Amino acid sequence: MSLKEYQQAKASQAVSLNQAMVMAFENSPVLALRRAAVSIQQGQLDHASRWAPSNPEFELGARQAPDQADESLEYGVRVTQEIWMGNRGDLGQSRARSNLTSRQQELEYLKVATKARVRAAYFRILLAQKELETATRAVELMQRTKDLVEMSVKQGKQTRIDLNTAVIGLARARNQKASAEQKLEQSKIDLTEVLGVSPSDAVGVTGELDVTLEDLPPTSQLVEMAQSQRADLKAAAARIAADENSVMLKGV
Repeated sequence: MSLKEYQQAKASQAVSLNQAMVMAFENSPVLALRRAAVSIQQGQLDHASRWAPSNPEFELGARQAPDQADESLEYGVRVTQEIWMGNRGDLGQSRARSNLTSRQQELEYLKVATKARVRAAYFRILLAQKELETATRAVELMQRTKDLVEMSVKQGKQTRIDLNTAVIGLARARNQKASAEQKLEQSKIDLTEVLGVSPSDAVGVTGELDVTLEDLPPTSQLVEMAQSQRADLKAAAARIAADENSVMLKGV
């Protein structure tokens, strides 16, 4: 199979919306970094949950033995370990837990944002496909109209002006079809960017565009829903809590 045939075969493959979501989640480097940040912060919380920090200090010393006549030396090792007193450990855990919550909420918000981007790019392709279908039918209709007018001119039933009008209409329909084809190709490229794959691996989509309109709740209710559900706002609240615990920890 040649490279061109391979690319054509790839382009002919269609994915569902759920499959597109999975591809975006697997290939997104930003999501991978956020997951790593959550794992790191989980380790910070595990460390903060200990009864003492992992910062022992070792000191090695040597001195001449006082009761020995020769030059014998006594060696000693002293180990010091900081112990958290009062509620210092609790504050450290609260700060680490708030930071972990913040990272988790940031990851959840990024997942929601990624889903929204995939969904938008996906439905732009469906819309572009409908536009291309409409433009194709318009070209076919104008072609038949032009042929009929041309036949009528030969029969003396219509004038050259009518034929010129039909020719212009056909040219406009072809231009609209070409524009729709370009829009569809660009929409496919936009989807590959969201999915994290090469533009040469552009895939098609499955499904039909549903244009059914639904009644939305009042704006005030939508704002309230966003404030209670948006993960980025929850992440910001967790960061504030972590900062407050940091200030209290420094004062202990």
